[in-house]
Amino acid sequence: MRRLAVALTILALCAIPLPAFTGLEKILEIPPPRPELKIDFDGEHLKYEASWLGLKAGEAELTVSGLESGYKISAVSRTTGRARYLYKLDDAVFAETLRDFSPVFYDLQIREPAFKHNRLMWIDRRNKIAKVKTVQAASGAVKEKEFEFYQGFDPVGLTFLVRSIDWKPGMIKYFEFLDGRDRSLILLEAGPVQEVKTRAGSFRTIRIQPLLFTLPRRLGKETPELMKQIKNREGVQGLASWVYFWLALDGTRPIVLAKAYSIIGPVALELVEMAGPPAPGQKASPAPGTGK
Repeated sequence: MRRLAVALTILALCAIPLPAFTGLEKILEIPPPRPELKIDFDGEHLKYEASWLGLKAGEAELTVSGLESGYKISAVSRTTGRARYLYKLDDAVFAETLRDFSPVFYDLQIREPAFKHNRLMWIDRRNKIAKVKTVQAASGAVKEKEFEFYQGFDPVGLTFLVRSIDWKPGMIKYFEFLDGRDRSLILLEAGPVQEVKTRAGSFRTIRIQPLLFTLPRRLGKETPELMKQIKNREGVQGLASWVYFWLALDGTRPIVLAKAYSIIGPVALELVEMAGPPAPGQKASPAPGTGK
């Protein structure tokens, strides 16, 4: 899903420092933000299809099971049809989160022509350190590294947190996340409310534009050039010239559509099937203590 939905890279760093935008702690919410809407994702099952140049190129499925303290989430993706002859992809991710979507465990399994490995990540929230172990599938060779963080979401938990925010047009939010390979900052800017129709149904959605920036592994190592880049919103270049996704505003508020224009042409990810409570069309209620 991560490769078929969006292709994001970062600009070369600029050379002029900008002292007015001094550090990530000035733009990130610390402590990390909590869900604003009370949504029960237990039992949710979503199926997506990816297309490239208008032709089916892949599929992805997401499944959620409720735990006493949080959620167990799995997502699998694979290329299909002619695209599979060009690039055979069979990736999976397995994650556990708390109810506020902070990570407990994250296991990314990459099965692609040039990359076959498992990337496991554990979060030490007390010391704000993520410990990562990458195991090569063929040889069993192991590499270990650590990241420091402010918020420390993983991509899976962050996706569910974003779905649990009461987005309004014009809202801008910054989040930090770790995928075991990189520490990243993502800026999300909400656009207009739009009606979107997919094979899973018709949805009232809000369009969101993501911008992605790669961060240093250690806190406080962000350069003035990087902070200038973030301020100027120079995060999507190279592999993709633009990316948008449409987030449903009712029910479990899934992402129903994502589109990007990449160096290989237009790519899209469309929700084609959905199941699980609450029923589509049911409005999510405010989370306790949010005052909404």
